[in-house]
Amino acid sequence: MSRCLRLFAHGFDSKSLRKKKLRRWVDQAFDQGALLTQLDLAALLGVCDTVVSTYVNEIQKDGTLLPTRGNIHDLSGAITHKREIITLYLEGMLTPEIALKTNHSKEAVDRYITDYCRVKMLWQHGITSLDQISQLTRRTKRVIQQYVDLLPDKVKKNRSKNIDSNTKSSNFNSSGQTETGSAEVQLVRDNRTEGNDREVNQSSRCS
Repeated sequence: MSRCLRLFAHGFDSKSLRKKKLRRWVDQAFDQGALLTQLDLAALLGVCDTVVSTYVNEIQKDGTLLPTRGNIHDLSGAITHKREIITLYLEGMLTPEIALKTNHSKEAVDRYITDYCRVKMLWQHGITSLDQISQLTRRTKRVIQQYVDLLPDKVKKNRSKNIDSNTKSSNFNSSGQTETGSAEVQLVRDNRTEGNDREVNQSSRCS
């Protein structure tokens, strides 16, 4: 008796079987260094991509993150993986542990953490314009907004303990740079070395 017939015998319906196959295929592909798209899965299952999208959303409702191409490479626009990675990071978990738990590479995890810390640093220095942050971090405004949504409420309310709220507006010149320029200078330096150093220093985690 085949695996499918055995599952049918134990009361599994066709939808449940497809979802089990989907999970098995994406995990097997990921283990072999490949990533399946939802279109790939639709072709394998013999259904339309809308059905696959529904299956994926249902599976991920319980917090399980499927290693599809859209999730791993941030193509879907969803922030499920970002939220999970940053939440685990803020809880004190280290990069290797986060990578294992979320089915992401250590490099990808470090990239999310680095981007989050950059957005947080700029926000704390009073730079809250999505356009400005996008230019400084070289990330799209959509991605910046996702990271802003993950900032703790106390960070959003208290932009900076070191900048007086009554003098913030006078600390910016026409280019948007602060008088000290510390936040922007640091981001420029980070961008220049980004290609050579993707490793996040776990001893200096942003808090």
